[in-house]
Amino acid sequence: MPKVALKCSQLLLHPVQFEILSDSRRFKVIAAGRRFGKTLLATEWLTLAPGGAIEGNPVAIFAPTYKLLLEAWADIERTLRPLTRRINRAEMRIELISGGTIDGWTLERPDAGRGRKYARVVIDEAAHARHLKEAWEHAIAPTLTDLRGEAWFISTPAGLNYFWELYRRGEDPDYPDWASFTAPTSANPFIPAEEIAERQRELPENVFRQEYLAEFVDWNSDENAFFDAAMLSSDARQPDALVSVGVDVARFGNDETVIAGVARNGAVSILHTLRKSPITTIAELIFSQYRQYRIVVDDAGLGGGLTDILRKEKLNVEAFNGAEAAIRDGQFANLRAESYWVLAEHLRYRDVALPDDRKLKDELAALRYSYQRGRILLEPKDAVRQRLGRSPDRADAVCYAVWGWRPRKPQYRTEFSYLPR
Repeated sequence: MPKVALKCSQLLLHPVQFEILSDSRRFKVIAAGRRFGKTLLATEWLTLAPGGAIEGNPVAIFAPTYKLLLEAWADIERTLRPLTRRINRAEMRIELISGGTIDGWTLERPDAGRGRKYARVVIDEAAHARHLKEAWEHAIAPTLTDLRGEAWFISTPAGLNYFWELYRRGEDPDYPDWASFTAPTSANPFIPAEEIAERQRELPENVFRQEYLAEFVDWNSDENAFFDAAMLSSDARQPDALVSVGVDVARFGNDETVIAGVARNGAVSILHTLRKSPITTIAELIFSQYRQYRIVVDDAGLGGGLTDILRKEKLNVEAFNGAEAAIRDGQFANLRAESYWVLAEHLRYRDVALPDDRKLKDELAALRYSYQRGRILLEPKDAVRQRLGRSPDRADAVCYAVWGWRPRKPQYRTEFSYLPR
């Protein structure tokens, strides 16, 4: 099919976007803050800029997940509708009247794009692609061989992963075909400065550095501890009337089953630590001593059996599953991250007070967080186990107990008013 020459009005670029687009190097790694305009720029380069699909060339966009791919794909489809000959949404493919084609791929499998040939590819949100290294080296890079194609990796950073390694390659003079760019959110003149300043006031320092300054943050460093020294200081507060109980049920042989409590005045206590105790024994202990209180149980794994037993006895039990969606799912990656944030804020404002328990404080101090796709994410429990040498059972039990602690207004902090009671 002969190629058809087409002309379209060009996107109005801000200065940093223009700098990136004007650079002639073959491979570009773009670490950009949120709302910089990275995806819009990349899809413009992929489709409408000279050398793109509009000139009859085959191009492709890759994204970590189908959901992320759809966000960019919808914009591409809408923009190119007047120039489109055929759309196959099942195969994520657009054919233009110029002869150019645009393919969409997810990186949920590392062989995405294998066997194709492209003049240009964009890897969108590259820092969040689990198989980025394998996909690039074994599948995507070979698609550029025939046409000596070009590639852009665009993303907000997400720690020191393979995207970071590629970014460093762009800074290395031994790779003259590679270029790296850092583009903070503030480089976009259409984002109000006061909006960025507000986010800086609200977010932890390293979260803001990554998400808005586009810096590569080492999330395994002590700087990314969920709890600082001030939060973990002891308080001489003595418990008054118990309000809630948290139960973390042991999963493995050396783990502890821990029962923690929070009193009306916010004093936290480690009530019991048990090893290799059957669920029935734990249930009998709770039923005999804590049946009148609100009880929050880790419902994953063995905890589910305990929840069932306690509910049959008509106890006030809340089943807690940290993998579930957070109540504020736009701010937290899951319920586990949200519950620990609630604990951290209560400690920050001295609503609750920790006992002088070295194991508990060591476990809380070992927790690390990151910020991915705009939401706070607490590292997996197994990662804490590797760093600490044991499971953070006491910390989890205290977290559940505080989650179940529902003081009434005016004592209840306004930032937690959305939580169920």
